[in-house]
Amino acid sequence: MDESLTYQEVANEILDCKERKTRNEETAMVKVLWSNHKVEESTWEVEDAMKEKYAHLFNQVCLVTGA
Repeated sequence: MDESLTYQEVANEILDCKERKTRNEETAMVKVLWSNHKVEESTWEVEDAMKEKYAHLFNQVCLVTGA
């Protein structure tokens, strides 16, 4: 907590991977478990953006993207 009574959410774990397909492109997505949240509250995020911020979480193998 900081002085404004807010805190920074931190990704704790990558739970799953998938490809989101649209007409023109495919986007690699990862299901992220955030700090202070339950598994049911995990969210799908763009893999590239998560790799930039949380590269240490990608030491596991993701079968969809081959990462």
